Amino acid sequence: TVLPLPIVSAGTDKTICIGSPVAIGGSPTGPAGSTYVWSPGAGLSNATIANPNASPVATSTYIVKVTDSNTCVNRDTVVVNVNPLPIVSAGGDLQLCINDTISIGGVPTGPLNSTYSWSPASSLVNATVSNPLALPTITTNYIVTVTDTNGCVNKDTMTVNVNVLPVVSAGANRSICFTDSTLLGGSPIAVNSSFSWTPLSGLGSATMPMPFASPAITTDYILTVTDNLTTCVNSDTVRVEVLPLPGAITGPAVPICIGDSIQIGSAAVLTNTYVWTPSTGLSNDSISNPFANPTVTTTYVLKETNTLTGCFKIDSVVVTVNPLPLATVTTAQTICLL
Repeated sequence: TVLPLPIVSAGTDKTICIGSPVAIGGSPTGPAGSTYVWSPGAGLSNATIANPNASPVATSTYIVKVTDSNTCVNRDTVVVNVNPLPIVSAGGDLQLCINDTISIGGVPTGPLNSTYSWSPASSLVNATVSNPLALPTITTNYIVTVTDTNGCVNKDTMTVNVNVLPVVSAGANRSICFTDSTLLGGSPIAVNSSFSWTPLSGLGSATMPMPFASPAITTDYILTVTDNLTTCVNSDTVRVEVLPLPGAITGPAVPICIGDSIQIGSAAVLTNTYVWTPSTGLSNDSISNPFANPTVTTTYVLKETNTLTGCFKIDSVVVTVNPLPLATVTTAQTICLL
């Protein structure tokens, strides 16, 4: 008696990504009651069942030997093509100053024509491009998932370390009188940092954390602090308002004859106070333009103060006292009328 060979199907050829299992064999692989032997057995979940899972590390040809209940034997072959995973680079770990942005990803991140998915996406400008801009507010681990044109997937991870900005305080805004100076800067002072003040005009030092400033006009000073370890930069501004001094006009130096008087100073400013020294020979030492009748040459000093700002100015005037001429009278004389 001649018996037919069993009908055998190893299934259609398969394509997988390395590491991904796939079921092989037909539907069915052989007649009911048959036994199965697959070879090679490497990469198979079970080499003696009809439909094992195959996960070879390289493209492999599997042969199934089917023995039916009549002990007749037949064979079939299936090829499992193995595609490698895409080479993925999320790039090296990076340092970032808070509030800044930075591009992440490799060069390249994945093969040409791949698709990309970064997570977490919340701090990325676009989570589906190869090299997105990241702006995290805290240190963050980013994972990129790359899918190549074969549908194979691979991942990589990188970290963006977020550094805080250095402490900076230019101090509170303040007002000074013209020609005065003030100490800039505030507390606390950043450590391991360098300092730069601009503009330079009126500063005692542009690289000290707390320099003296004596600007000639109202000036906004900007303090830039750079952390020497992270290179992160922060800045702050302070305004120094320069208040004008009062006029303190004493008038020109004048000579007088002894016994005479002369008015010195100038018209009063309503908000200002006046103090003349010495008070000797003055009609009033607390007005802007007193009369002076000293008996000797005298230098009068005027201090004029603006009561609204506290700014004051001092000036002086010399009143020179000249003696009277000496008058000589002779004895009486007798003359004849013509």
